[in-house]
Amino acid sequence: MLGTYFTYIMATALLIDPTYKAIIEPILGAEPLIQIAVTVGLLMILRNIALAIFHAEPRGVPFTFFNVPLRIDPITIVLLES
Repeated sequence: MLGTYFTYIMATALLIDPTYKAIIEPILGAEPLIQIAVTVGLLMILRNIALAIFHAEPRGVPFTFFNVPLRIDPITIVLLES
């Protein structure tokens, strides 16, 4: 998400796409396997940056919006505080 916002700001302010200019454009004429390897590598880098910033821990809202069970016949959902 942060990368998307950064890319959007760069693209609108400087009228360029930094990811495209730096990574994608140089490999456009390369073999398909090289193109796949570069884009998968980019995916892994962005995913690991996101994991380093946000960590891979489940998170929830520390309070509930409802004090009573939510009933949608025939299912009852009990919302507990964490």
